[in-house]
Order: sequence, then C-alpha cells, then structure tokens
Amino acid sequence: VLYALRFPGIKVIIFRRTFPQLRDAVEQPMRAELPPGLATYNKTDHTFVFRNGSAIQLGYLRHETDVENYQGAEWQLVIFEEVTHFNESQYLYMKSRLRAAGPVRAMLEAAGLRPRIVSTGNPGSIGHLWVKARFVDPAPPGTVFRVRPSDRDRNPGTRVFIPARATDNPSLNAEYL
Repeated sequence: VLYALRFPGIKVIIFRRTFPQLRDAVEQPMRAELPPGLATYNKTDHTFVFRNGSAIQLGYLRHETDVENYQGAEWQLVIFEEVTHFNESQYLYMKSRLRAAGPVRAMLEAAGLRPRIVSTGNPGSIGHLWVKARFVDPAPPGTVFRVRPSDRDRNPGTRVFIPARATDNPSLNAEYL
C-alpha cells in the first residue's frame, strides 16, 4: 500500500497459491484496513485501484500453467505471500514480468529503486529447497548480496533473507505460539 501511495500509477500484484487463500489472508484484511476513499476494490478484477492511479491486483498460481494467465503483463512490484508454496519456475516467470517505463520508471529511478519482488514464507512445502538455496544459503541473515551476472540474468538484483519468528509479532496470542 505504501508503494501504491508513494508512486502514482505503479502496478503491484500479490500472489497466493489459491484465491480462497488470497481472500482470507489479503483481500479481507486490506478491505478492512484501507481508509474509505483511499482505494476502491473491483471484485471482478480482484484489484484495489487508488485515487492516484496505482493498482494492487490479487492473483493466484494454483497450477504450474497458471503463469500463462499473466503473459504480457507487467508490474513494478510482485509479492509472493508464502513463497515456499510455489515452484521456482512460477517465481522466475513472474520475475520476468517486472519492468517499468515512462513516469513510473522515472519515479522509481529517482528513488534509487527498480522493479522488485518481495516474498514472505515459512519453511517447508514444495518450494522449501529452491527458496533456501536462493535466499538463505548464499549469505548470513540480514546480509544484502548480489549473485554474479549470467547469460540468463545479466543484471541481477540484490537479495536478502530477513528471518522472523512468531514471537516477533506482538499481535499473536499464546494459543497461536
């Protein structure tokens, strides 16, 4: 939401594995927490549209081939909620949808930013091994690093693994812990 407010016209997408997960973990909390008039929610497109032209879309990738639903699309921020629930190929395909042009690109560059992916996750599930190899193993926690350029990615972005524990969240009760 802060990205959408800071950069007018920016396009964001948030992924979960299924739409019911999106509805429960993302859509309903956002609808409850966004102040009235800041953004409107389009139920058909599953998109929050902000007054400044920014948009946050909700998407799901239940099956490997669901990435094809996003062919030709572009976003400046892709968020994977529970990244370990996805295959690496789904992640890399959506990474290829990151780009910016025109005024949005200029705003990002002026802020020292470029299109990016942000992911949350827990250990386990189908993506555990590739997520660990990509983010956890290469550097100590909290260390920003960049992998070497390759033919596949000539200008790799930076990565960082930021560990968290349930006890870091003051809103969780003893039953959850």
